[in-house]
Amino acid sequence: NVENDDFWLAARLPFVDLLMQETVTLVAPSHSVVKRYRRLEPRLQEKQINMVPHGLSEPLAKSLVPILPFEEPSERLRVVVLGRLAAEKGATIFAEILADLASFADVFLFGVGTSGTQFDSMTGVTVVASYRKDELGELLRKTQPDIGLLLSTVPETFSYTLSELWAAGI
Repeated sequence: NVENDDFWLAARLPFVDLLMQETVTLVAPSHSVVKRYRRLEPRLQEKQINMVPHGLSEPLAKSLVPILPFEEPSERLRVVVLGRLAAEKGATIFAEILADLASFADVFLFGVGTSGTQFDSMTGVTVVASYRKDELGELLRKTQPDIGLLLSTVPETFSYTLSELWAAGI
């Protein structure tokens, strides 16, 4: 059973053996991730780990900059959720809170793919299954969300979504 801790512990040793091979190149997005890898697996102290920083491209970051001034605040809160609603991204939490949330907020689901179609007919919910990267800024400017909702249930080394929201001033 791949959900079992014993399975993963047994798989760890041969996996690290493979990582330690000379022909394998390791890459991490930040110094803190390198430190975490090495803390989790002491044998990686001996292995070179290359750092390739992550982040938004400059053109994407510039396209997300809000055009001020924003409209007057609406009576209802405007909430945006970016990206797929997979289990690890908080789909269960979202489904549990959506009815209550939609009672006082307009909810915009952008880029949710087919995972958001189940919410398409709900009052107060707008679903945009997909968009091109260069369209996100305009979608956010049109809807002017007050907040972005991030529901990830797993640790992440970098949140692309958080970076997009931050660049957009949300």
